[in-house]
Amino acid sequence: MMLTVAACALLAATSLSAQNVVREGNQFSTARTARSSGEEKKTGYTWKDSKGNVYDVYESSRGSYYVWRVSSKTGKKYKSYLPKEVQEAIRNAK
Repeated sequence: MMLTVAACALLAATSLSAQNVVREGNQFSTARTARSSGEEKKTGYTWKDSKGNVYDVYESSRGSYYVWRVSSKTGKKYKSYLPKEVQEAIRNAK
């Protein structure tokens, strides 16, 4: 029990030190820095899926290639990473 409390206290202390304190007039607040997923880069290539839809290909900050698709059930956008063979072909074409 004591070990669990000590672990929680240690975790709380380390998370508090990662926050930035911002002063606006007489008011102080903590502003957490959002972790950036990196900027997406459009490659200029397109991907045609089995249904005939054509998508623009993007490159992630780590060098993977993906397309933005829209779910037919929910209507939400999501990343769909291309197969490894296609990613290799794009890397070799550059």
